[in-house]
Amino acid sequence: MNGKELLLHLKDDPDLSTIPIVMHSTNFSDSDLKLFSAYKAFTMQKQSNYDRLLQELKVLLQKIEPTCL
Repeated sequence: MNGKELLLHLKDDPDLSTIPIVMHSTNFSDSDLKLFSAYKAFTMQKQSNYDRLLQELKVLLQKIEPTCL
């Protein structure tokens, strides 16, 4: 099972559908972005720099749950 298949499985299951999903990859095609948007999944591009990764994670967490930071 790949990440897209897992996303579909999680979002189609009523017990799991409310879990925020983050798709993490080196790049995303336009069709990937459309699919992720349709299923309300967040995207995060892989970073080679640790500080940049932490910054991206903080931004993402604020989108998912503004009160968590």
